[in-house]
Amino acid sequence: MRFFLISDNRDTLLGLRFAGIKGKLAKTEVEVKDIINNVDEQVLVIVITEKLADKMRDWINNFKISRSKPLIVAIPDRHGSGAMGKLLIEYIREAIW
Repeated sequence: MRFFLISDNRDTLLGLRFAGIKGKLAKTEVEVKDIINNVDEQVLVIVITEKLADKMRDWINNFKISRSKPLIVAIPDRHGSGAMGKLLIEYIREAIW
């Protein structure tokens, strides 16, 4: 299963690269949409930082409804989460199972 990260900060991007997950840095909604629409067909799970996902929640929900692949999962960055207490690995497990 191939993962791809879209992050708004370099720390998360670098950390997940060490785990073997490729990704891109994005700061705007336009950049995120462009990355998602052009991601490799072999990518089954797009991991996106919560700050970016929150900015475009409606667009992501419409994307999920209109397409079955790839799955988009929001994760917290190193600064924490709106959903306190979840570990990054739990988010990845949810995406897989």
